[in-house]
Amino acid sequence: MGSGGRGVGCSVGIDRLSISFPVRSIDGDLTRWATRTISQPGTPNERWTLGQPVKAFDGKATVFVGVTEIEGRLFGKVESNPARFYDPYGCNLMPFGMVPQAASVMYLLASTFMDVAHEDPGAARVKRLDVARDFSGVEDPALYVESLRGIHRPYASRSYVYSDPQKNQAQTLWAGNGAGGGRLYDQHEAYGDAKGAPSGSVRTEIEARSDWCSRVGMTRVEDVTVERCEQLLMERWDWTAFGTAVAPGFDVVERVKRYRDEDGDLLSSAVRARLIGHLVEEALGHDPRMSKNTATVYRRLKRRLGVVPSPALLSARTGEPRRLDFYVGTEVSV
Repeated sequence: MGSGGRGVGCSVGIDRLSISFPVRSIDGDLTRWATRTISQPGTPNERWTLGQPVKAFDGKATVFVGVTEIEGRLFGKVESNPARFYDPYGCNLMPFGMVPQAASVMYLLASTFMDVAHEDPGAARVKRLDVARDFSGVEDPALYVESLRGIHRPYASRSYVYSDPQKNQAQTLWAGNGAGGGRLYDQHEAYGDAKGAPSGSVRTEIEARSDWCSRVGMTRVEDVTVERCEQLLMERWDWTAFGTAVAPGFDVVERVKRYRDEDGDLLSSAVRARLIGHLVEEALGHDPRMSKNTATVYRRLKRRLGVVPSPALLSARTGEPRRLDFYVGTEVSV
């Protein structure tokens, strides 16, 4: 993996950071806060939250500042895309090594609304850290967004494609659960006109909340290192299965016909027909109905085939299977 300096761009880096910290008091002028919400009012669990978006870096970066009262104690939270501190007018990622500087900027903005309990932003807790990888030279980005939706991912309770309003309505694939997940989208479609993302550029973002971050040793800002960010990104990239090869329909059929099980036997004609039909349904965006045991058998078969069909499965399209290669940062034939 590599990252460049300003103007060159970073192929891996940070896309969002959220931190929290104890607070002694808040600014008494409540009109400075854009929002005020109260949950469970009139109960012992009543909790109120103040929030305020703050513009920075010529208005190109938005920092969300908030404070919450929990059981009589105040906790501050600040969240932003720190890549806009690093590259306000473009769409480059912020290098992993610049997290301490970004946290200091966010901490400083938060301190104008509240009296934080300690001065060191390194002691703040990491609530969310999004790490990302850019790919270049991708011939058909939509092919991956549409084709990789139906893959079974252990512990990923949600997987869908949606139009992201924050990314110029670009089609985005999401796979994940409450602890976090991964996004995959055509960066040129999202930012090409406004920020100059080149044609053929694809971005994957790993949204990691505190549980995922703590698993690689990042509980506080001072724990965030280049090595741990890279570990988080690589482990969760594997988990999303976004690197699975995508194949034209004819190639999938040929692979199914040639497939041999653990005993070296070819699949029966009935199993082949059911598996190909299953893949066709997935390629068309349907969820084939079957028993849990049958679904497990077919997931195992698809995993061993090593490819998923593209939405062009029923067309006359030919060509070699392709996948996004995490290490070289582009697509490769397999």
